[in-house]
Amino acid sequence: MKKQTYIMYLAMVIILGVSLFFIAFSQGNITGIGGLVVSNDQNLPNKLMGGILVVLLIIITLYITSNILKR
Repeated sequence: MKKQTYIMYLAMVIILGVSLFFIAFSQGNITGIGGLVVSNDQNLPNKLMGGILVVLLIIITLYITSNILKR
């Protein structure tokens, strides 16, 4: 049972990492989350949306994983 939750947790982390990478890539910026949020570029609203998406993804992932680990 413990191994199963560990595997699920690992899968969540991998999914989150991949989604973060794709958000950064779609913004044309692979410097990461910091680059997404703090960048004085022409498409600042897009980068801001990317940052908000990243934060939402992190919150959702943490919520789901905490619920899984509680069982």
